[in-house]
Amino acid sequence: MRADFVCPWCWIAKRRFKAALEQFEHKHLVEINLRAYRLAPGQVSEPFKENS
Repeated sequence: MRADFVCPWCWIAKRRFKAALEQFEHKHLVEINLRAYRLAPGQVSEPFKENS
């Protein structure tokens, strides 16, 4: 599973995936490898500032 560590949608998807996995009959056969990546690698890490 790959996810952007600051993306709120990735966080929601991870929680939903884990909830679904708990209900899966063969969950003991599933191996999950979490890997982080940035959805927008060129994105500036500073907050947006409006021009006043």
